[in-house]
Amino acid sequence: MPIIRLLLLHNKLRFNEILGYLKCSPKTLTSRLRSLEQYGLIERNMFKEVPIRVEYSLGERGNQLGEIFERIAQWALNEESLEKNR
Repeated sequence: MPIIRLLLLHNKLRFNEILGYLKCSPKTLTSRLRSLEQYGLIERNMFKEVPIRVEYSLGERGNQLGEIFERIAQWALNEESLEKNR
């Protein structure tokens, strides 16, 4: 979920940007990104440049998760408010 959260916050990120945030090995990140792409949660956009540039962004299913995260965050804020009023 950290990759999805990052993409929710930043919209588009390159491989090394994600790697810098997560502090994992490139091999692990590549594996996770491929899995998320297969499930349709993220999209991989490759640009024909030298050097090749690849950006990752949320796919349609990933954006749906964003809506769920937003509801969870709102619930947590409501719970925090209720606790303060007790």
